[in-house]
Amino acid sequence: QFGSDLDESTKALLDYGVSLYALLRQPLYHPMPLEKQVVLLSAARRKLLMDVPPSKLEAFKDELVAQMERTAPEVLQGIRETKTLDEAGEAAIARAVEELKAGWLHE
Repeated sequence: QFGSDLDESTKALLDYGVSLYALLRQPLYHPMPLEKQVVLLSAARRKLLMDVPPSKLEAFKDELVAQMERTAPEVLQGIRETKTLDEAGEAAIARAVEELKAGWLHE
């Protein structure tokens, strides 16, 4: 009932919040390293993950981090060492997301 009373922008905002929650959920006593959190938050902030189905989000986030480790380890190292993310790092994250989505969402 409640969901049918919402306009599209409110539904999209609630869906975004649900995806953020799922994206940052971590196992107890196994915190995610800072650089991995930054990668995921950067992708989420730019709303690059909005079209990833919630049922695939957990696996997608793991694969995104693995993709960054394979293709752009210098970005992760830079975040770890400087605690910052530059424009080149954001671009690398966006490329990694788009490459993964091309394979994942068209399966």
